[in-house]
Amino acid sequence: MARLPVSRDVLPTPVRRSTGFLLVFALAYVGGVVGYLPLLTMLLPIKVDAVVTAIGGAGRLDVLTVIVVTGALAASVSNIAFGWLSDRSVARGGGAGAGWLGASWRPRSPTPRWLSRVRRSR
Repeated sequence: MARLPVSRDVLPTPVRRSTGFLLVFALAYVGGVVGYLPLLTMLLPIKVDAVVTAIGGAGRLDVLTVIVVTGALAASVSNIAFGWLSDRSVARGGGAGAGWLGASWRPRSPTPRWLSRVRRSR
């Protein structure tokens, strides 16, 4: 499939953010991580104990290692795969929010076509 040429005139200019906004954003991000981390550190040992008793007494360190390495590999592969998909959608001319996931879909006009037809028919 041929790619459409992209004109530099069409590309949006990047929005500059103030330093204060970036600091508040970083602080909110850190707050989310700090709020989630204690929950993770409490639940992981419980999960390791449950897995150790289910498989019949393997070492706790071995099970913890397998869980952590499996999670890291899954996160790495999924980040690479979804980043590649995102780059492909932007390169095809769809841009960010092109709708390759259903959650990012939004109508192009403020009023959908079917709604404008309903309004005209009244």
